[in-house]
Amino acid sequence: MEYLSTTAAPATAIARIPGIIASIEAFSPTIKTWGVVGFCWGGKIISVATSTTDTPFKAAAECHPAFVDPKEALGIKIPLCMLPSGDEPVEDVKKFQENLSVDNHVETFADMIHGWMTAKGDFEDERKRGEYERGYKRSMMPVSLEPEHSE
Repeated sequence: MEYLSTTAAPATAIARIPGIIASIEAFSPTIKTWGVVGFCWGGKIISVATSTTDTPFKAAAECHPAFVDPKEALGIKIPLCMLPSGDEPVEDVKKFQENLSVDNHVETFADMIHGWMTAKGDFEDERKRGEYERGYKRSMMPVSLEPEHSE
């Protein structure tokens, strides 16, 4: 856990974002609009990074986010998709969504384990692979393009 409060602390990770974006834009100057996806601890980083008025991101997705804190949802400034697993605390996820004031899509994949979208994904099991594919597609779809938001 020391790693999460030092090297991977939100403030440390967020401080790196402008330099990463500048490097990519220098290499590919046509890229000017940014979205972000975070898995596990990356979800925590997204909750904090998208709470600033100068966030460079236009939309975000969190997949099986670690340490879901409903208070962090209060500050999020951009559309957010959150895909928790069945291992994330149900009440924290519910309160997090209630606290969001931006367009959002929160969908719990209750029968998936924490890490199902990354290293712990079971791609040999057809159903689990299908849920991974559904989660991947869902996380890449802007909230504004959800079926219930379109005509």
